[in-house]
Amino acid sequence: MLNLRDVNLKHQSTFASFPLLTRLDLSILTSPAIHPSLATMSASTLQYLDIRLNDVSALFTDTNGIEVVYPNLQHLRMYSYAQCHSDAPTLALDVVPLPVLRSLRMALYPFADDVLFRGNSATLEYLDFSIDAYTVDLLNKMRVFESKNKVLRHVVFTQNSYIGHSTPEAEAAEIKLLSDITSSARKVTLLTSMAIVIPTVITQYEHGFKHVQVLRLESFGLSFFNVLCLLKALPALTILACGILVWHGMGDTCCDNTTMGVITGIIRAELPGVFVHSVQLGSSVGADRNAGFFGNVNNQIDTVCKALSAIEELQDGVNLMGFSQGGLFLRALVQRCPTIRARVLVTFGSPHGGVAKVPECSSSDDTLCQWMRQLASKGVYSWYIRDHVIQAQYFKDPERIDQYLQFNIFLPDINGDLEERNEAYRERILALDKMVLYKFSEDRMIYPAMSPWFGFVDTDGNDIPVQNSTMYQEDWLGLRGLDEAGKLSMVSLDGPHMHIGKDVLRDIVAEHFGASEKVVPFYVQD
Repeated sequence: MLNLRDVNLKHQSTFASFPLLTRLDLSILTSPAIHPSLATMSASTLQYLDIRLNDVSALFTDTNGIEVVYPNLQHLRMYSYAQCHSDAPTLALDVVPLPVLRSLRMALYPFADDVLFRGNSATLEYLDFSIDAYTVDLLNKMRVFESKNKVLRHVVFTQNSYIGHSTPEAEAAEIKLLSDITSSARKVTLLTSMAIVIPTVITQYEHGFKHVQVLRLESFGLSFFNVLCLLKALPALTILACGILVWHGMGDTCCDNTTMGVITGIIRAELPGVFVHSVQLGSSVGADRNAGFFGNVNNQIDTVCKALSAIEELQDGVNLMGFSQGGLFLRALVQRCPTIRARVLVTFGSPHGGVAKVPECSSSDDTLCQWMRQLASKGVYSWYIRDHVIQAQYFKDPERIDQYLQFNIFLPDINGDLEERNEAYRERILALDKMVLYKFSEDRMIYPAMSPWFGFVDTDGNDIPVQNSTMYQEDWLGLRGLDEAGKLSMVSLDGPHMHIGKDVLRDIVAEHFGASEKVVPFYVQD
């Protein structure tokens, strides 16, 4: 990405030798006569563009007057200082400058036609813009948002404070535009007084707000009566269930039709409309499976955390379901990832307390697993294995605790076993609405058997329940706080490791992730 926030551009020729760019940030440049050409020069390759400019026509017309198309541009953030008016720039009707645009952020709409929305109704997912009377009339006239094929999921409205809608006709036009834009949206943010008209939108236009799951209002001028009217209209909206994040276990992959595919299918069937994301590490199924045996867990968790910040459906809260070691990694994600708002964490047979024996393989034909065990047998705390074998990174030998504390690169940190503890880990665990830990009565994969409940064993092999541990009693991780608040559940399931009946899983999903009432989260900042 080229970021030229602090460059003083004097000569366009300076950039003639630039390679074709895919990302370009020109948001704080002060050379409006030159910098649009930096975008047009890379128009064929740009995927991301952040730009501030006076003459918007310069972005879509080169210095020779030829119209410019951006065939690969997916994200456009555009600040224009010019207010739209009847003689604003237009492009020929057959020009589709942004055919694959997914995200559009802008202030005032700077064109006199539909140029920014041509041909991208099936790709545009995020729209953030300021509306005024002219924009409302223009977009309604052009019928921009009447397409039934649009995929808009998140819409942010800012009302221009200098151009009011004072007549009944203007308000009616605004209501129509609002209903058309929100007909496919899952999330709507209103940074305006427009919230007042939402009940009217819902009652007059069936398709308006039909699929909205999250409504966020940061609005001035809402009276108590307005809020009551809005709440009365909310039953017309759909149920919100938080998005669900699942992480598979050792030897599995994110999307295997016989394992995780079945699980995600059950979740979607039990909670219609819920967003489900299955963690995948690597660009292929093989790479994802390999990452369950070999790699650095710390790096993997960092990668997942960064990836989640780009998933819009998980920004307003996420429920988590982890299987075997995937549950351990999700718990670490809750502790380490500040960008997610974790609500409910459910884990199955997850070695939260660590393992005192390297996990067994489910099959003798599992080459990757056998290779992992062979490497681990050479010494889980040796410099190479501790950094590259996943299972070594949550191995805890009760007879070699000093070596565990010194050489294990993952578990001592997230379990608070080190002298220097991260208080943020505890705070994020305590912020959970609920933590549910399932273990299996005949588990031969995870040893000790109490590890899924944060328990362990002493040097004689005797079980140490978590309640008897210093970690719990001094509340290093917040487990005691959760427990005393009634938010920690420890449940035993009959059977071997990861043998979960479909009916049992359905009941668990409904109990812990299903909403008891059809409620839409509602935020008002006044």
